[in-house]
Amino acid sequence: MRKLDFSTLVKEDLKTLEKRERQETNARLRLRVQFLRLLKTQPATSIKAVCLTIGITAKRGYEWWDLYKEKELDGYLQLHYKPRRTCLSLEQVAETAQAFERGKRVWLTTRSDQVFA
Repeated sequence: MRKLDFSTLVKEDLKTLEKRERQETNARLRLRVQFLRLLKTQPATSIKAVCLTIGITAKRGYEWWDLYKEKELDGYLQLHYKPRRTCLSLEQVAETAQAFERGKRVWLTTRSDQVFA
């Protein structure tokens, strides 16, 4: 199996990665930057070793490495996920807000349009 020289494959310099890691407020993205920084500084000789160091699976590490190679740093540091959809309809949310403004407790059911005040 061939060894990759991550210090040259990671295009950003070490100071840029350290600065980006300190500035990142999202813990998930900070972990991604830390992953690249550790690959760049070569304390570990493989992706698996870096994954063990930061506590992620090797599969996730290889996914991150492929993502970085494909999209570079800016694309690599974007999270693409959709939040869960609410169980209440827009009308039910509006009725709840109005009831709270009036100071009433409201119970809504998700199976029908029944509102219990």
